Amino acid sequence: MNLPNFENNNELNLMQQCPVCHTTRRVIRASVLEEDETRRLLYLTCPTCQSSVIMLIFLGVFGIDSIGLLTDLLPLEVLKYKELPELNANDLLDLYLTLHNNKLLSAFKE
Repeated sequence: MNLPNFENNNELNLMQQCPVCHTTRRVIRASVLEEDETRRLLYLTCPTCQSSVIMLIFLGVFGIDSIGLLTDLLPLEVLKYKELPELNANDLLDLYLTLHNNKLLSAFKE
């Protein structure tokens, strides 16, 4: 099974409703950021509110699956940050301790 070919297609019917403005639109602007035989990384933009979603479409065990993430990144930033190493539990713990030790967490609680 192969994924559909999104080449030269700027308008795809991937989302029925914008996750931000909830406008029901069948046409969302989409750009293919990366693709291979089993995955497509797409950047979708709502024509009404200009919010953006990063969507990964891939071949799963039971057919085609997708994961979407609301973002404020631009397409080039998505590609740039995609190449960075993955965060692990120690990275998150370090961030928490830094915020806690500098009393930055208490600012969010007020």
